Amino acid sequence: MPDGRPSVRLLLIRHGQAGGPGLVYGPTVALTARGLEQASHIAEGLAARDVTRLVTSHYARARQTAEASARRLGHELDIDDRLGEIEMGDESEVSIAEIIQEQRYLRLWQPHHRHSERGETLAGFQERVSAALSEIVERGLAAADGATETVAVFTHGGTIAAAMRWAYGQMPHDDWLADVEIHNASITEIERWPLGRHPEGAPQHTALHRLNDVRHLPAELVTDF
Repeated sequence: MPDGRPSVRLLLIRHGQAGGPGLVYGPTVALTARGLEQASHIAEGLAARDVTRLVTSHYARARQTAEASARRLGHELDIDDRLGEIEMGDESEVSIAEIIQEQRYLRLWQPHHRHSERGETLAGFQERVSAALSEIVERGLAAADGATETVAVFTHGGTIAAAMRWAYGQMPHDDWLADVEIHNASITEIERWPLGRHPEGAPQHTALHRLNDVRHLPAELVTDF
């Protein structure tokens, strides 16, 4: 039942498949041919939704994924550097295969942890992602005019994990004790009521509508990396 209070729906979209054997996974890595196909399926899926704004990470693979939807929907793209993946500090030195084989992300769980000496801490990562999402929601609320605003956010697996922590009120200084499996070109949908869902209820009420949804993709296009 509609509650009549303004909300913002965030469609958190992980980029399509990118990179290749031996390639690093830094900001300049582009989509593969399969990743471009995945991006086109996302665009078709979003065409059925009343999406009012597209926001993307500055990483090449996220921007390319978003560009397919921008063309399909006729929207401009807003680029927000804060939506980028966690900065490992050694992206130019480590291959995708090494990252997967080492499962290095499973070593990180305390706020001060980082991938390398030059890398970003988990707390710093969480702070910037939370700030970006809060700002997107505030802008969406201003545009909602008492209804629901839907924003598509093109980003990364780690960023979506941080977004889930933000959605459920975990702070940057809290340990990372849970993981989120996110496929390429998947959609995670969060609805946020910044003013609360009920006049006598909790502020910043949040609902998770779907997580890691790939139903818009043919089975042969479902990938992890």
